[in-house]
Amino acid sequence: MQRRGRALVSAVGAAGVLAAAFVAGVVVAGSPEGERMAPPEEMSPEQMMAAWQQANAKGEHHEHLKAFIGSFDVKVSFQMLPDTEVYESEGESEGEWILDGRFVRSTFKGESFGVPFTGISMTGYANATGKYQTVWMDSMGNSMQYMEGTCRGGRVFTYTGTETDPMTRQTHQYRDVLTVHGHDRHTFERFYVDGEMEHRGLWIEYTRK
Repeated sequence: MQRRGRALVSAVGAAGVLAAAFVAGVVVAGSPEGERMAPPEEMSPEQMMAAWQQANAKGEHHEHLKAFIGSFDVKVSFQMLPDTEVYESEGESEGEWILDGRFVRSTFKGESFGVPFTGISMTGYANATGKYQTVWMDSMGNSMQYMEGTCRGGRVFTYTGTETDPMTRQTHQYRDVLTVHGHDRHTFERFYVDGEMEHRGLWIEYTRK
């Protein structure tokens, strides 16, 4: 295996090193069942590189993200607890491809409770896990939120994640549902999970300009 590793580095350079490291736990690209391939010691350098390339290829799942590219007017509704006041605000969002069309970066600008607010999300699809992945960060917090999810029919994205309550330091689960209603409109809903109960605390409507 040591000789094989040296040959691989010689043949394909730095990319081969990444491949050798990656395939130790590689799964078939895009397989939701997580079907595993042969362990690296049973693979030739060519098979290892093919597995790496397959796992990092763009495909139909990346195409589903096209709906979020462009400029949108945004209406935000927020409700802290059930049966309490709903706060509304407006803003705008700009979505663009980055890193050779592998990820979507969306930038939101608006306000939150009368204070200027900016948020950025990065979204992509990982062939190796069969999951969409997204990260959110904004100008009113020091934490990044990480979510993973799936997509049904290329239109309904469902993500799950956790966040820490800054007052209690307790971790809470949430479920995000992002629905594409057409080329010019999509909506976002966040449901906070408490046991078997869910509360829709945030919902956002995006309309293409």
